[in-house]
Amino acid sequence: MKKILVTYDSGYGATAAAAKYIAEALAETHAQVDLRPARQQDLSAYDAIFLGSPIRLGRCTPII
Repeated sequence: MKKILVTYDSGYGATAAAAKYIAEALAETHAQVDLRPARQQDLSAYDAIFLGSPIRLGRCTPII
């Protein structure tokens, strides 16, 4: 079974909602999906990583 991380930073909740939607869709493929806010974390256990960020002044947020 594939292990997938969907991680995100969200200022007003739109990116968090999109990340949740993506995580739910991925879970339907019978993969193990973790949905977490972006922070320093060990990524080595995952087969795939989806990263979401709001765009501010043409850039991702600093935590990303």
